[in-house]
Amino acid sequence: MRPLSAIVLALFGTVAWAETDTHPWSPLFENNEVTKTSNGVELINLPNSILVSRRMENNGWAYSGTDSSGLGAVACLAQIYVEINTMAQTCPNVFTEGENERLSDTLAALAAFYATNDIPPKPEAQFWDEVAQHRVVDAPDVCPTRAGDIAIIQDRARTWLSDDILAQVTKSLSVPRFPVSNPCF
Repeated sequence: MRPLSAIVLALFGTVAWAETDTHPWSPLFENNEVTKTSNGVELINLPNSILVSRRMENNGWAYSGTDSSGLGAVACLAQIYVEINTMAQTCPNVFTEGENERLSDTLAALAAFYATNDIPPKPEAQFWDEVAQHRVVDAPDVCPTRAGDIAIIQDRARTWLSDDILAQVTKSLSVPRFPVSNPCF
């Protein structure tokens, strides 16, 4: 069985979407003003405090995006809620019906955000397809079985489903900007 610390880290640690795999960011550097630093890093400033950078590495370009808006990196939020959803779908009875509804509503809001703010825009159906594909293959190794372990995971997930956090998520999604994953909470 996978140790609980690995499960919690996988669910709520520093997570980020693999931006080089998820976003076709090369066109951003063809269609925007690029600043080059002395060490070869290329930078693009996008609206609402988004900085996208790329640097050449052994296997090609490595991309990174930073959200300095103070509202939170939306791709990070998406990854957190997709991970919580994976737990909800994989492990029965971990969350209440109300918590599952809050989770579903939050994922719907994220899908709508990506549909209008990703570059190029990501159709909501594509977002949902990616959520559906993000499943844990071996549920018995992931789902906690001891009451104490379940309580730890539920408590952490419930923090992300609390009124205070969901109000912050709503505020974050109210400002249109390119979804990036840094800084992650």
